[in-house]
This record gives sequence, structure tokens and C-alpha cells, in this order.
Amino acid sequence: NVKIFPDVRLMGTKNIEISDKVTLWVGTKLIAYGGKLFVGERTYVTGAMINASGSSIKIGSHGAFAPGVVMRSANHTYADPTIVIMDQPHTDEPIEIGNDVWIGASATILPGAVIGDGCVIGAGSVVVRGEILPNSIAVGVPARVKKKRS
Repeated sequence: NVKIFPDVRLMGTKNIEISDKVTLWVGTKLIAYGGKLFVGERTYVTGAMINASGSSIKIGSHGAFAPGVVMRSANHTYADPTIVIMDQPHTDEPIEIGNDVWIGASATILPGAVIGDGCVIGAGSVVVRGEILPNSIAVGVPARVKKKRS
């Protein structure tokens, strides 16, 4: 039983797997062209843009995604200044989000990020490539662990 509210967009649906009791609130966009997107049970997504365009994105169960969250598993390269950025290749790496994770409003999750179970990511934070260990509270640009949930 998945709740999909008006103004939700699902693009690349053959590559999207949504578990039971997921809620996709107004303005949410799930995109999976070139990668697979999995959303675990009882996850609540409010107006986020989750784009598995190059590699996979796996989201665990019981998660909460606030409005404005952006997650994308691909990125532009830009090293060659003789080629316009839009013509340069992409790089891609999977993104993994554990169970019971809360991602605050307008946070950005970049390719290669691994967020462990029980984490909280502060509003406006940018999670870069690498791992945030379970039960961490991470904030800032780039996101850094400030404390642990107790």
C-alpha cells in the first residue's frame, strides 16, 4: 500500500522499486534512467528530487526526507576547459541510505555518499562521497558529524 499524492512524478518506472507503506508527498520526483532506485518500507518523502540517473540509489526503511532534498547518483565532469561542460562525460557512483534516517530540508546527497542507519542530516547540509557512520548527526557544507544519537 503506497500513498502517492498529486504532483508526484515517477520517471523511469521500470527501474524504480517502492516498498510497502511508502508515502510520496506533493512535489516529489523519483527518476531512474540508467540506474536503479529502491525505496524501503514506511519511508516518507516530501517534495524531494531523487535521481538515480547513472548509478543506483538504495534507501532503507523508516526514512524521512524533508522538502527540497536533492539526491543524484551522477555528476558532470569539467576538467577539459576546451569542451563545454554540457558535452563532457558524467561520473556516477551509487548512493546508500540506511534505515531510520532523517534528511532535513534542502539537504543535498552527492554520488558515492553512504549514510548509516539511524543518522540525521541537518537542513541545508551537503553530504559528499564517503560514509557517515550509523547514529551520527551530520550538518554543514560539507556535512560533518557533530554528535551521536544517544
